[in-house]
Amino acid sequence: MFKIFENLKSLKDLKSKISELEEKVSELRTEEYHLKTDTDNLFKERRELLHENESLTNIYQNITTALQDLDQMPFEELYKAVRSCGEYDIHKSEDGYVVGTSFCSVGGHWFDFKNFSSKRKAYEYAYVLIKTGYRVPNGVCSECFCEYFI
Repeated sequence: MFKIFENLKSLKDLKSKISELEEKVSELRTEEYHLKTDTDNLFKERRELLHENESLTNIYQNITTALQDLDQMPFEELYKAVRSCGEYDIHKSEDGYVVGTSFCSVGGHWFDFKNFSSKRKAYEYAYVLIKTGYRVPNGVCSECFCEYFI
């Protein structure tokens, strides 16, 4: 009779141990899931960083090439290259020349200008932007925003 009780006690101990082990397995599976998710996220971030690095490398190479071109380029050729693109507003200002860096899509005019001391410097700036693939953003200037949206 004691043998039966001992066996029952052993069986209860085994069931308890099995329950503990099942709980531990469940915890480990949850941890494994989180680790896999974290690993997947890290690989995704790595791919994005590699792509960003590749993009920055290309931009750097384009800037370097554009600056090398400018060393040899006569102004007439520079002027034609920038004007043929048609992307930038360059004009004389009180202090020299300016390049429009934003275009108001509501009012149809340029705003946010970058100042340069000479016409050549303004065109060089626009040329480098063109060669790097930069496109002037369309936006809304503060005056048009106030006039049309407020």
